[in-house]
Formats: sequence, structure tokens, C-alpha cells
Amino acid sequence: MWIAILNIAIGIINLLPLWITDGGQILKILAEKVMSEDRAILLLHFFSLIGLALIILTLWPTLLM
Repeated sequence: MWIAILNIAIGIINLLPLWITDGGQILKILAEKVMSEDRAILLLHFFSLIGLALIILTLWPTLLM
């Protein structure tokens, strides 16, 4: 059971739209189909910052203890 939960958690984290994960690469490719490459990279950086901010805010109480 723990292995299944860990596998699902890793899959969800991998799909986050951060530039280093697969979700970020998927976002970049889909955005490049709709807009120019420069704007797609800006969009990717924007979502990466939001994703990192959400991760930090989620972990903040744990980091303070």
C-alpha cells in the first residue's frame, strides 16, 4: 500500500508545471503551439514561480518547527 501511495505522489509531483519536471516540459510544448517561443518560456516561468510559491507556503509550518 505504501509503495502505491508513494508512486502516486511521485507521479503528481512530476506533473507540476515547474520547469524541471515533465509537467513543465508539457506546458512549454503546448504553449509553443499557441504562442511564440519567448512568450511560452515566460508563461512557463510564471507557472513555475506560482508552483514553487505554493510548495513553500505548504511546507512553511513544517519549516518553522
